[in-house]
Amino acid sequence: MEIGANKNRGGINAGSGELYPTFVTKMRVILIFLLLLPTLVLAEEPMRFVYYDDYRPRSWNENGKVRGILVDIVDEAVGKRLGIPVSHFGYPLKRAQQMVKTGLADAFVTLPTQERRSYTVVGNEPIIVFTLKLATRQNHPKISEIEQITTIEQLKDYTIVDYLGDGWAQQHLKNMNVHWLSDIDSIFPFLIQGRADVVILSTRTIFEMHRQGYDPLIKIFPHNLSSVSFYLCVGKHSSYKDRIDEIDSVLKEMRGDGVIDRIENGYYK
Repeated sequence: MEIGANKNRGGINAGSGELYPTFVTKMRVILIFLLLLPTLVLAEEPMRFVYYDDYRPRSWNENGKVRGILVDIVDEAVGKRLGIPVSHFGYPLKRAQQMVKTGLADAFVTLPTQERRSYTVVGNEPIIVFTLKLATRQNHPKISEIEQITTIEQLKDYTIVDYLGDGWAQQHLKNMNVHWLSDIDSIFPFLIQGRADVVILSTRTIFEMHRQGYDPLIKIFPHNLSSVSFYLCVGKHSSYKDRIDEIDSVLKEMRGDGVIDRIENGYYK
């Protein structure tokens, strides 16, 4: 009996010896996981920014990556200076806004219309500010009269061309005679063909005009007709909405030290 018992004990000991390293390894993995758990829980989810993907040079998709003025400013302010992890995605404008509205993304940068304010918390410090200028085709028969226009109200007797998605135009030109086109590339041929009298251009649309080679055919008047400011708009579903004051402070600092101007000027060279 003793011989059998010893053999049995020897078998158990042998078996335990085989199982012991596996058991210890599992326990070590569990222990490491428990030690890392607070870090995993506390790690911040990236602040997900969405942009209009066809808005060069402010934001556009290139080789699967979003680039542009707005992306660089957000990276500097939110990512580098505040240390908040950020991610950037480009989509058609309406889809990008819907993603913030439904909580699939955290924020976008644009003109804060009344409708956009209904589902976002809007910062107080502008991210970019730009002026608007009036333009017409070089051979317009009333070019000298158009040159005298200095206010939006004076445009009521003229036909204007603009593109869908221009929040400022939709807000300020709602009682005007406006042809709304599907994209910015269409407005210059439309104007040159005499199908509209005037177009209101921002720095960005002037950039597009130069890029497409329409400079000789379009006259831009030097005076500023108006100005527009783009702000950070953080979705009301986002956990980052409570940090908007911090971001405002950093943006003010960046404007003061000239960083925002340098970023913008780098794209308009």
